[in-house]
Amino acid sequence: VEASAQSGHDTPGAALAQEAGASSAGDIIVTAQRRSERLEDVPAAITVLNQELLEKAGVQSTTDIGRIAPGVAMTFYGGFLQPAIRGITSTGANIGENSNVAMYIDGVYLGRQHGLNAALFDIERIEVLKGPQGTLFGRNAEGGAVSIISRAPTGEFGGSVAAGLGNFDSYNGALHLNLPEVA
Repeated sequence: VEASAQSGHDTPGAALAQEAGASSAGDIIVTAQRRSERLEDVPAAITVLNQELLEKAGVQSTTDIGRIAPGVAMTFYGGFLQPAIRGITSTGANIGENSNVAMYIDGVYLGRQHGLNAALFDIERIEVLKGPQGTLFGRNAEGGAVSIISRAPTGEFGGSVAAGLGNFDSYNGALHLNLPEVA
């Protein structure tokens, strides 16, 4: 769901994001301004990728966000992920250098580029705020910010398992488990 003054879709991901927002009932709640509020009340260009869209698009890691979020590119500079929003990025990947796009997982800032290439499993939504976002997200958000929000525990027994096979004898697996609350 693109909530900006721009209209039209410049990438296939924009159409997917628009479709996902149109099919969901009710208000979309985001934390773009560090508090929960309705998407339509946020005065910023923001793209919200919900769980259904992420699963439908096959998003498995942070590098996949660039495939479905309009105006976002997730490229590698050397061995480090360099996110870019609207073309704003950095090309330095030395120790101590920061990206110009702030990345957060559950409100925790990922300050170094070494940890940006992360697997995504059990994600509720991803919020992409187009920059500059320095007022709310600090000095490393000239290009914008990407906020990844995990699903909250339900307090009831349940879970899910995912596994995959790939080329060159590669494989992966993930387990998500919800446990009941102990009284």
